[in-house]
Amino acid sequence: MNRFYSDIGAMAHSLQSRLSRFLIILSVLAVTAIGLAAVWAVTEDVRNGETRSLNAYIDERGQREDQHFNRVAEIQEAASASFWTYYNNLSDEDVASGLATFFPVQADGTRRSIDPLYDGVYLDGIGGVRGIGAYFSVHHDWTDERKKTLFAAFLTIARHSAALSEELESLWFFTDTDDLIIFAPTRTDNLEFYRKTAPADFAISSQPLAETSSFENNPDGITKCTPLTDIAYIQDGEALTTGCQTPIREGRNQLGVFGTTLPMSNAFREAVTDLPAKSALLFFVNNSGNLIAHRDFLETERINREMVAALEAEHGTYSLIEGFEDHALKHDVVLTQPDNMFSGLTAYYHLEIPDWYLVIQIPFSTLLTSSLRHVMPTFLLAIAIALVCVGGLVAYVRLFGIKPLHSLAAHFGTSSGTTVSLADSAEIEELKKRPDEIGELARRLVDYQARKEADLAELEHKVDERTSELQQVSHAKSTFLATMSHEMRTPMNGIIGVVGALKRTDLADDQTEMVDLIQRSASVLERQLSDILDLSKVEAGKLELDRRPFNIRECVERLGQFHRHQAEAKGLYLTVSCDEACDDFFMIDEVRVKQVLNNLITNAIKYTKTGGITVQAQAECLEGRHYTVRFDVADTGCGIEPEFVDQIFEPFAQLSTNDRRQTHGSGLGLTITKSLVELQDGELLVQSKAGEGSTFTVILPLTQCATNRPTNDDVQEAPTEPQKELTKGTRILLAEDHTVNRRVVQLILRPFGIDIVVAENGQEAVDAFQNDAFDLILMDVRMPVLDGLQATAEIRRIEAENKLRHTPIVVLSANAMPQDEKASLDAGADMHLRKPITPETLITAVKSALHQAREPDLELPSAANV
Repeated sequence: MNRFYSDIGAMAHSLQSRLSRFLIILSVLAVTAIGLAAVWAVTEDVRNGETRSLNAYIDERGQREDQHFNRVAEIQEAASASFWTYYNNLSDEDVASGLATFFPVQADGTRRSIDPLYDGVYLDGIGGVRGIGAYFSVHHDWTDERKKTLFAAFLTIARHSAALSEELESLWFFTDTDDLIIFAPTRTDNLEFYRKTAPADFAISSQPLAETSSFENNPDGITKCTPLTDIAYIQDGEALTTGCQTPIREGRNQLGVFGTTLPMSNAFREAVTDLPAKSALLFFVNNSGNLIAHRDFLETERINREMVAALEAEHGTYSLIEGFEDHALKHDVVLTQPDNMFSGLTAYYHLEIPDWYLVIQIPFSTLLTSSLRHVMPTFLLAIAIALVCVGGLVAYVRLFGIKPLHSLAAHFGTSSGTTVSLADSAEIEELKKRPDEIGELARRLVDYQARKEADLAELEHKVDERTSELQQVSHAKSTFLATMSHEMRTPMNGIIGVVGALKRTDLADDQTEMVDLIQRSASVLERQLSDILDLSKVEAGKLELDRRPFNIRECVERLGQFHRHQAEAKGLYLTVSCDEACDDFFMIDEVRVKQVLNNLITNAIKYTKTGGITVQAQAECLEGRHYTVRFDVADTGCGIEPEFVDQIFEPFAQLSTNDRRQTHGSGLGLTITKSLVELQDGELLVQSKAGEGSTFTVILPLTQCATNRPTNDDVQEAPTEPQKELTKGTRILLAEDHTVNRRVVQLILRPFGIDIVVAENGQEAVDAFQNDAFDLILMDVRMPVLDGLQATAEIRRIEAENKLRHTPIVVLSANAMPQDEKASLDAGADMHLRKPITPETLITAVKSALHQAREPDLELPSAANV
């Protein structure tokens, strides 16, 4: 119930936090919404203002660009006028002499300009000339018209070259007969291509730039500019440029074309970098949507079509041209993306001579940034005011709502019996007087606390009663198990002991068979009793592990040897294999590991008719001395149906398959096995297929010993060599109140000529010890007058007081619990054997005890090892 009151405090704290967060978030959202609306409104205003400014700018800027192209047209018109002057006044002798002087025939049949025309030469009537190169094709007839046209064009370019060097990058003239004269003094290739390296079959008329001034594309013979086309003199790859051309015609006869190249690095550099804002973008497109100039062209030496296509797609130039033509205005400002509310601005200007569009784009981010600069101070002020209001509201709610809840939580969250201060009580009384919800809550909590304390007192009383009952039941269960164990083991001791003694006598074959049947039945009964006790101890959590150094390989191999004769008796093979890592000492509970493997091997033999059993052990190092040890017990028996696999680990489970119906057992073996494996933090797995067999796998986490130490078995095996047959004259004191058990011991030991003195209770045993000398004492525990443990302790006291030699005492008891063995050893016994006792067990124990009496440094084996 205290948790309920604590939850009120948590609720109050959570309420305060949630209320604060809610108010803050609400205020921020409100201010943000207002701010966004303000930003949008200001952005629209900024966009409108930017539209007006940009419209004025694009008009002024477009006029400047128009002037540039007008100048190009004027220069070409002037060249055309000069051309006609020369063309009409040149004599044939002047033409022939000039061509021979300045454009001699080369070895490949072409005519090319002499080097002084590029390097620099003085011409009469013209003056200094430089930067001129020429290529005249060999594949056309040298008519008088062709000769006069080329020489007139040469004189025209030479006359105008001096004035053009500051304004234009080049001035050239080409004809349909693949002749070219060009003035371009600043080109890095020094016009080497035309002057020297162009092949004899080079055809300038086949280049894309020649199409612009054809009659088909330019019927009016006006100055026109080309889209981006291949540069003729670039042969090792792709490079694009643009230019403007003016054809020279006489009627329907086109003598040639004057042109000017507009390379990106020269003509457009200033244009695309002169921007109204840093974030603005300026570029040129023609009336077909083809990109002509862009600032990205400045970053590369050669412009290729892939780069141009990518930029055209990025800016949507074809869609832009459609929009510009729909407006039918020379210049205007439109939305870049009309369908997008976050669109930027696009301004355009139509250039008449090249029939291009000058385009300037302002991104939306620029408009938004400008808006934010206007709105941000007001926006921050609004947030500050909102936070102040929220803080005041939170403080008010805390004072009149949250704090009283804290007080209620602190008061009613205290444990029962805790002293409450007068101040707290007075505060609660004040809260009860409040007419609001807090007052109602306080009054209800006071009533609830009174009822809770009464209910809690009643509940604690019932819990005490129930706990006492459960303790009595647990004690009764333990007493019952101990009593049943003792009472059942006592008669079983008589059966097994007498049968063992009887088996040592001369018997007929049928008598031997009957004795074997009795012995096997008694062994099964004893094992079932042990299984029930082990299961009870596991369920009660009273089974403790005794981890000691032990060799895994020796353990598995001994179990294999122990069960091999049983398997071979059924015509089965039993193989055992261990990897090298298992041949080492690990900290394990030897008894429980053997019990687990013994159960699995026994079951495998029981349910296998043909084939055999394979036992494997593998150890895998995880880290340092930590290992995972895996035991596999595989058989070729009847197997288990999939639906029955989970049932085999349930207590008293007996599967009803045909093969398994022929076997018998308590149904506890696998239940105990699984419990013992889990007690050791391990895992028991099973894989089975009906009719083919089963594999049970035990996986245990074990720790390797730092040093290899021998186990108790090694110590106890040492004295077995000198232990011969028991000698006559050995005197043993037998303290046993049960007539059958006394007779069993006598039947087992008297054939060896041992003198047995009987005491029917513990007191008689003490008296006999005081009055006589014995080589060994066999002591029962539960006896009248004085029990065996008290008698053992008294004998040890007498030995100590009288400085007598140590007489071995072996306890024979039906008390089979671990605490019973510990009690025997604590009382002074040398060994504890639990009933029922077989002749072999008793004889081995007597031999070991007598031998240890002669060699005190040797340690007696435990009951399990015996």
